[in-house]
Amino acid sequence: MTKTFGKKIIWLFIFAFLLRLVLIFGPYHGDINNHIAWVNFAKDFGLRGFYESFNLNYFSFPNYPPLAIFSFLSANFLYEKISSFLWWININFPLFPSFLIPWFKENGLQAFIKLPGIFADIGLGALIYYFLKKQKSKFALLGSLLFLFNPAVFYLSGLWGQIESLVMFFVFLSLVLLFEKKIIFGVLAFVLSLMVKPSALIFAPVILILFLKNKPNFNLYLKTFFSVLFLILLFSLPFFVKEPFSWFFRFYANIISGPKEMFYLSANAFNFWALLFGVGQVSDKIFFKEFLDYRTWGILLSLPLFLVVLIKLWQNRKIDKIFQACLLITLIIFLFMTRMHERYLFPVIPFLAVLTIIDSRKLKWAYIFFSLSFLFNLYHNWWIPPIKFFIDLISNPIFVKILTAANLLFFLYLLFYFLDINWLKKVFKSRLRGKID
Repeated sequence: MTKTFGKKIIWLFIFAFLLRLVLIFGPYHGDINNHIAWVNFAKDFGLRGFYESFNLNYFSFPNYPPLAIFSFLSANFLYEKISSFLWWININFPLFPSFLIPWFKENGLQAFIKLPGIFADIGLGALIYYFLKKQKSKFALLGSLLFLFNPAVFYLSGLWGQIESLVMFFVFLSLVLLFEKKIIFGVLAFVLSLMVKPSALIFAPVILILFLKNKPNFNLYLKTFFSVLFLILLFSLPFFVKEPFSWFFRFYANIISGPKEMFYLSANAFNFWALLFGVGQVSDKIFFKEFLDYRTWGILLSLPLFLVVLIKLWQNRKIDKIFQACLLITLIIFLFMTRMHERYLFPVIPFLAVLTIIDSRKLKWAYIFFSLSFLFNLYHNWWIPPIKFFIDLISNPIFVKILTAANLLFFLYLLFYFLDINWLKKVFKSRLRGKID
């Protein structure tokens, strides 16, 4: 490990971490208030029955799984320890500027709640470097830097305070472990990603294909199954005693059916539905031509594309194709399903950071475009920091539609790249020959 990560590399990771620390005491999204409310409720009433009894009217219901709650509690624990330490310094050292104590008390927890996402940023950057280095790439560090210093990644974790990178850290860890044939640990890492946020569920078919690719025997099936059950039990027991397993599956069954707090075609996502109807609050329960509601149309648009990607991946399970498949799955769900939030586009950034190193000639422009598109989408409707030029530009419906159309065009380019035009030509030629014969 020390051979893989030299001192210069570690210092770069530290630098990326410190740059994020500069942002944490700045503005934060309203999501942070929800996370703090969950922490305070768990501290006041305990974890047992946390999900059933949460009843703070002004805050969102805790729809994040246990590992996310533990990450916020850990951030709160660190905040309390540092707060106590600062108070001790204030008492014992008269020269200490006492005004920092009330300031830290007012702003510290909001800042520290951002730390899980920031630590995950660095961990994910390290994983990208590790993976590319194992692939003997000369540009492994560049791949890591393309992620770590991406403005949209800074914005989401350092300012907004979201934890999408924590989800993707475990997804990437799962992929790397499965590539290294550490099957059980790879599957467990993926379960951990599901324990952070249900959004990782879209990658389950890819993980299954990788698992089956390793041709597991019956003994490995059993070990993996019971290891997964044990991990679910480990994280569920603090919250539930009577039914830890059934809760886990009920929780995810509800998630699959879609977010319950809003039924919008687009929850501020620049996707296919935003192109047609804008990003306003248009219900996806409206029926199109009195036949099917838009929610169902979203599924009908997404499912065939999803299956095409999985079939092609089953036929060609090379490492680059696996990353391309994960990239396309993210885009399919984001662009064509309803009720999508802007931040659900996040997995595109780490996947493109890796793929740009693998094939920079064909994919570098996709990386640049989606980095900008994602950043603009995050900025839309939050407007932090308030810069008039960008507010006027990104709030313009015409600009949003142009950017959304470009999202769809780049998706088509990546889809054809994944399917391989040469492969399509071969299929067409073989069918043509069959007809001639």
